[in-house]
Amino acid sequence: MAFRYCLTQAGAFVSNVSKDLLMRASLPVIPPPTPGLVKSRMQGGDRRKQLLRVAIESFARKGFGGTKTRDIAAAAGVSEAILFRHFATKEDLYHAILDEKESQASEGDLRLAEDAMRRRDDAEMLRLIGRHILRSFREDPAFQRLMLYASLEGHMIASLFQQRFAAPRGEFFKNYIRERQDEGAFRSCDPDIALIASVGAFVHFAMGRYIFGCPGPACSEEQAIEEMVSITLAGLANPGEVGRKKVGTRVARTGLNIVGGKHNQKKTRKERHAKS
Repeated sequence: MAFRYCLTQAGAFVSNVSKDLLMRASLPVIPPPTPGLVKSRMQGGDRRKQLLRVAIESFARKGFGGTKTRDIAAAAGVSEAILFRHFATKEDLYHAILDEKESQASEGDLRLAEDAMRRRDDAEMLRLIGRHILRSFREDPAFQRLMLYASLEGHMIASLFQQRFAAPRGEFFKNYIRERQDEGAFRSCDPDIALIASVGAFVHFAMGRYIFGCPGPACSEEQAIEEMVSITLAGLANPGEVGRKKVGTRVARTGLNIVGGKHNQKKTRKERHAKS
């Protein structure tokens, strides 16, 4: 299964988010659903997409407890009967939301991340995952807010997301961490903690910037990603492996210096001999 990431890969962070803060956060990039839309005829596929988008925006604004199916229907300018014609049950609607998100997901970065894993290019792998996470928050903050509400309210869509996406993708990354530990590149640690530390930094940064509008560091996305990649790899690196590399570097540099020193000493003797 393709290795794709979004919010709840670092679900441990969700429980620490205040629901009150989420409700009060500004929403400059999410257009509110337009109530009382003209009941124009739409093709079945177009109507379905419209209902899904309105449902996502409604849940993102008021949560699941504060949004009823009649609210979604009214915001879309249709009756509840039309809504249930497209989605027979609420569970069908929730699955359809996840299906729609999956169909819209851009996986270019993550396919490249898988290639980087095969090359054992840890920095590039993390860099690409970070770009994907930040882009998902920047381009679709409504879906990310929806998932926050789902986690905070213990809603079933959070469990569906975990079963369909988060668990298998998280296991994929943890397996890579285990492989790098076996190879001696990463330190011995709990892969679950390493996953949270690696992915959580990107999620926290994206959540602050694109969901809560926190000022945060005055830097570009790319600068932030580079810093987080550097810090993460420093934490994951095997101390013994790093130590061997440093010793090897010191020996190599010392050898060059010694050779240069001997060379200089010989030249000095020749020069002295010539002068004498």
